[in-house]
Amino acid sequence: MKITESFAVGPFRKGEHEFTSVDIAKTVGSAIYDRLSRYEKPRSEFRSSWHDF
Repeated sequence: MKITESFAVGPFRKGEHEFTSVDIAKTVGSAIYDRLSRYEKPRSEFRSSWHDF
């Protein structure tokens, strides 16, 4: 992934948590950006969801 390209994280969470969807998007987005900026082409696709049962 080129550093100049953009991406978005659209988190889904269910239940009550001490963090918001925006917190998830910022943290996960930062981790993805840091990881993918090391490669010319993405090697992985990231999917995630949070559930509180």
